[in-house]
Amino acid sequence: MATLHLIHTNLLTRLELAQQLSNALSVDDALLFLTHGVYSLVTQPLAFIQPIYVLKSDLQLTGLALPDTIHIIDYDEFVNLGVRYERSLSWN
Repeated sequence: MATLHLIHTNLLTRLELAQQLSNALSVDDALLFLTHGVYSLVTQPLAFIQPIYVLKSDLQLTGLALPDTIHIIDYDEFVNLGVRYERSLSWN
């Protein structure tokens, strides 16, 4: 079952949670980084093969520049992701 993982916390400061997330992922899943979760993408120690999305409004608040491999989306695209994936799981 394909899952959209909503990451609300900085995984760089929560390594145990990052490991749990890594163990829970399947190849059909996707990751959406929100609020403080955006800071997880500051460096690249987190290697995911799944598509990675960031909510544009949250990214703008951080002032970070992200690689082109990360998809920056708006609220309409966020809703579309929620429809596309069979379930969602929040990581706090």
